[in-house]
Amino acid sequence: MTAAGYFNDARQKCNLKKGDRFFCSVAVDGTPAKLDLIVTDVSGNAVTVAS
Repeated sequence: MTAAGYFNDARQKCNLKKGDRFFCSVAVDGTPAKLDLIVTDVSGNAVTVAS
């Protein structure tokens, strides 16, 4: 989810904008974890997120 370009296709469909947040349930090496991602920039077709 933090890989470059992961959310780019969702930019227009979800109307992503700076400050939007994603609350994710993930598995890290088989261990459940929660991940909170914040959209830090949307420019052109590129969406940048940070945790």
